[in-house]
Amino acid sequence: MEFFSHFSPIVKAVFDAIKYSGGDAYIVGGYVRDEWLKLKGNKDIDVEVYGLEPQHLHIILKKFGETQQIGRSFSVFKLASLPNFDFALARKEKKTGDGHRDFVMEYLTDKNFKEACKRRDLTINSILLDPYIGELIDPNGGVQDLENKIIRLIDENTFKEDPLRVLRVARMQAKLPEFHIDPQTKRVCKEMTGQLIHLSKERIFQEYSKLLLSTQPSLGLSFLYEINALPKPLYLLAKTIQRADFHPEGNVFNHTLLVVDLAALCKDKAFYPLGFMWSALLHDIGKPAVTTNQGKAPNHDLIGEPLAYKFMYDLSGNKSLSTYVSLMVRCHMVLMNASRQGMKSYPYLKVLKRLEGRVSIDDLALLCKCDKMGRARIDCQSIENFNAYIDKMKKNYGMIALPPLVSGQDLKDLGYLPNPAFSKILEDAYDKQLSGKDKQQLINYILSKYER
Repeated sequence: MEFFSHFSPIVKAVFDAIKYSGGDAYIVGGYVRDEWLKLKGNKDIDVEVYGLEPQHLHIILKKFGETQQIGRSFSVFKLASLPNFDFALARKEKKTGDGHRDFVMEYLTDKNFKEACKRRDLTINSILLDPYIGELIDPNGGVQDLENKIIRLIDENTFKEDPLRVLRVARMQAKLPEFHIDPQTKRVCKEMTGQLIHLSKERIFQEYSKLLLSTQPSLGLSFLYEINALPKPLYLLAKTIQRADFHPEGNVFNHTLLVVDLAALCKDKAFYPLGFMWSALLHDIGKPAVTTNQGKAPNHDLIGEPLAYKFMYDLSGNKSLSTYVSLMVRCHMVLMNASRQGMKSYPYLKVLKRLEGRVSIDDLALLCKCDKMGRARIDCQSIENFNAYIDKMKKNYGMIALPPLVSGQDLKDLGYLPNPAFSKILEDAYDKQLSGKDKQQLINYILSKYER
């Protein structure tokens, strides 16, 4: 397996410097796995270094540019000139508490590959590559598991030391849909679900994001559901019935699994792929709160908007992502309903205003189609009608919201004192504008309805 030929000369220069200083550097983990599987797209490369102390490795790397040490306990180094590379010293670890920083560590000076790889999660992620001769070092039978398409833990005791590995197994299942999780690994993951509460929200968010951006997210989500490891709002989807005539696939969770897989197929068309995938996952988060015994879910999009925002912000702390997802949830029914109700322009124009500067109308339209197709029975005609509706609206009205004809300054000029009601008046005026009224008509309307 060739390595250096795929990269700039600086990569080999760094490895040579490590070698000439008495160390040995090997490629390990996801890059080796994906190269063996001939999968493209994995740009992150983990380098494991034997025979050096942290300070010595740091000195070597600094010769090649700005160097950053990530997590002093682990002594992982990053080079600004090689941003996709992580350089870490071979080590063994022992857990001392519930937090992911609660451990004692010992660096390995000899080439004890078996011991060094023991701390890794899965056999298929513990294969090392000698970059000079292209040979694989496989202390845990990872190559055989790749051949047999098995996701298997390395060591039960060390696997249990980090509950995040439960989510990594789910993510690996989503990434490698042809693989299966071996029974022992599945059993251990199920035993560890109670430990997930000890994980930071940041780590959970990162793993779920990687899962959603994988090949077939439904497989990872189904695994987490099977072992009872999903967050409560997602677990509730499985308990929420739907009308069999509209959703023959069954409950809301089954529908969501179909939608996220469809979204995964077209996520690269979205302006914001990560936000798009989270929107696909949470688009029906409001249904458990409003679904009737008959399976109807009135206003689930309205109810879902604040629920989606809270879920995303609590998990990610990212306001723009949370806003994007909540707006997609809020609007995911509007355009499809509009296309069914006579190709009306008002809903489209209203949505443009609501999304303005935060969500692309194309992203919303893409989610709408995934939602419509994410069921056991697909109505091709409705998809064709929807495409015709969107094309017509974009051609006639564009993709940018119409500027409001009436502003806050106009209200002041009319004698209205600034107050919290301004926004309501302006929104009302904008609605009337979308129905075809000109500015003078809008002013007359405001004066007749709102007291100064």
